[in-house]
Amino acid sequence: DMNSSCVNTFGSFVCTCNDGYVGDGISCDDVDECLDGVDNCDVNAVCSNTDGSFECSCNDGYFGNGVVCSDINECTVGTNNCSNNASCTNVQGGFTCSCLDGFQGDGVLCNDINECDDRSHDCDTASSVCANHMGGYHCNCMNGFIPRDNKCVDVDECITNKANCDVVSSCENTVGGYECTC
Repeated sequence: DMNSSCVNTFGSFVCTCNDGYVGDGISCDDVDECLDGVDNCDVNAVCSNTDGSFECSCNDGYFGNGVVCSDINECTVGTNNCSNNASCTNVQGGFTCSCLDGFQGDGVLCNDINECDDRSHDCDTASSVCANHMGGYHCNCMNGFIPRDNKCVDVDECITNKANCDVVSSCENTVGGYECTC
């Protein structure tokens, strides 16, 4: 058998199976080290039986020689497929993608949420107009209002001299404007 070696002895010979084979030396069968659990592959590797031996290969998401396998951080090496509008989180043997605030999707595809259209904004519609932008929105103050502490407050045009009332008329502030009366 090609899978054994024989040694000449006084008046006879002795055959033994080579490493990776079992039998009486005359007939030798391959040992499946993977099936028998005698391989030295890493827990994150796959064992493949070969004729008389075995090979170890690291699983997807890992690198190494198969006996030692280390996790690949797809987020830092740039091999992930996360959207530019998503965050990448490394996990053992892979990664996950999550859309950033203001975006929705599966992390690979992240679309802007239009808070103005879906009315999830907190703009005061009496004093401001919602303006959507990628990943968020902002509230634009209407004429007669100014931004203060993330809100739009009424401008008193009469006190700030922004009213164009005649000098002989009186100015009365109104919400978002003013009135001139003679």
